[in-house]
Amino acid sequence: MDGYEATTAIRAHEASGGTHVPIIAMTAYAMSNDRERCLQAGMDDYIRKPVNAEVLQAIVQQWGRPAPGSVRVPEAGPQLSAPAADSLSPPLEVPTLIALNDLGDEQDSTFLPSLIETFLQDAARHITRLQLALDTHDATALEHTAHVLASSSATVGALTMVELCHALQHLGHAGTVANARPLVAQLTDEFARVQQALQRAGAALSATSVD
Repeated sequence: MDGYEATTAIRAHEASGGTHVPIIAMTAYAMSNDRERCLQAGMDDYIRKPVNAEVLQAIVQQWGRPAPGSVRVPEAGPQLSAPAADSLSPPLEVPTLIALNDLGDEQDSTFLPSLIETFLQDAARHITRLQLALDTHDATALEHTAHVLASSSATVGALTMVELCHALQHLGHAGTVANARPLVAQLTDEFARVQQALQRAGAALSATSVD
């Protein structure tokens, strides 16, 4: 049984109990289709080998929980809220990008630009799918798409996008798209901020590497 089969079996076992064990893929590849395959199998996140200690720590902190063993997926409720527009945090967590940049060695200088390009293309598609889920009142698609986008957003350090995606994911898990439209609109605006910041940061890190 490989990692994909093991994840599928674990998720099938969890279906009747309402629990969710975080599963992180660790692979030597960083292609878009590999990441998508991991997420579609039910994994929560994705990191590439060789693993950087700071990236690994960030992933564990992102998905770790204080209680041992499996954890119960939180239910959606009226307490869910998006970050306030007048208190926006920086679009990116810079240390995450620096750690990702360090993953590329001298023979792999295109790693970070390729990662950024892949994220931007995938995120744009996922936002379109979220809008479609709203139009078709498809709560399942809302939950799944928000889950995938949250994972990739965390990878590049777009933490406000992660928060918005989690709020959408919880709504979808509750079987509703009600009140999701303002969140998707805010997510779209936040993605525009992240896109600009990633492009600037990628250029700056590449210039630093050359120097």
